[in-house]
Amino acid sequence: MCYSTSSPLETSDKNSILDVNILKSYLSKLEDYPIKEIEVALPIYSWGIVTNHLGRHKLINALSQNDLKNPNFKKISDHEIEIQKDGFYFGNYLNKGFTIKVEEITNDQLRDVIAFLDKKIPLFNIVYYQLDTKFVVNQNFKLMSKFQSDF
Repeated sequence: MCYSTSSPLETSDKNSILDVNILKSYLSKLEDYPIKEIEVALPIYSWGIVTNHLGRHKLINALSQNDLKNPNFKKISDHEIEIQKDGFYFGNYLNKGFTIKVEEITNDQLRDVIAFLDKKIPLFNIVYYQLDTKFVVNQNFKLMSKFQSDF
């Protein structure tokens, strides 16, 4: 399982779904284990972490940067917005002042992890998590599938 490398509840600019540096640290001695073949689960999902005025959090599955393009949202960082008007967004009633941080997985992250694992493990199969329609038909996943077949 090569995802959930940190808690989405931490206040951080890191991606809690997959931080490649943390993953590499966890698996730095992987070649020392007598592994002949292994199944590796890689993430292809995304989410939004909503934070309210009290610092409480809620996850909204399958949010992407594109979902944050809304005139009622103010961009406060590359991956985070602040809600400017109370309303229903993504099936949830969210108040002005709430923030949403989107965490997604990029092709570059997946390529980096696969290249790292290729150096550490002689033979591995990849299982992508989460096989939700939004992610499977996503162009990035199609590109990643093509990239994987090149290994």
